[in-house]
Amino acid sequence: MATRALIFDIGGTIFDWNAALLDALERIAAPPLDRRAFTLGCRAGFLQMTRAVVRGEVAWMTADQILAAAVDAEWKKTGLTELPAPDRFELAHAWRRMPAWDGARDAIASLRKSYVAAPLTLLSWPMAVGSSRMNGIDWDSILSCDVLGFYKPDPRCYAGRRDRRLRPGRNHDGGLSPQ
Repeated sequence: MATRALIFDIGGTIFDWNAALLDALERIAAPPLDRRAFTLGCRAGFLQMTRAVVRGEVAWMTADQILAAAVDAEWKKTGLTELPAPDRFELAHAWRRMPAWDGARDAIASLRKSYVAAPLTLLSWPMAVGSSRMNGIDWDSILSCDVLGFYKPDPRCYAGRRDRRLRPGRNHDGGLSPQ
């Protein structure tokens, strides 16, 4: 059977989550801190909290809520004064404006000439749509775990796939790969 659809992750694969948080730190004129360590800590906290939701250790949260909690936790580690609400909002919504990696837009457009292309992503719908629009990337669909109600690598994310040969891969993000 020929491949008709390509379903893959976009956070970190198509979009640069790190640059988005670094840009947000610039916009809020954050005080001196190790910005790279902060952004890496936010991403790690996001993934840890997502896994806790999958394991049932934490009640369901949207990806936006998870990122906001990760930002808050990482900010507390800096020992700096509490973030003003507008600055906290700016950081918590940074992934709605992620820049795409060079060539990503053209690559997706090229793939869509022959295949249905859709992300299955941990990102919230607003994160995926906002970042896609900002970069001029069009998809045939967006499968957000927020909408599905399950986060990768929970097998229920993949259960609804029409082609049952697609199963969680062994890559870093629990993306899809042929079995």
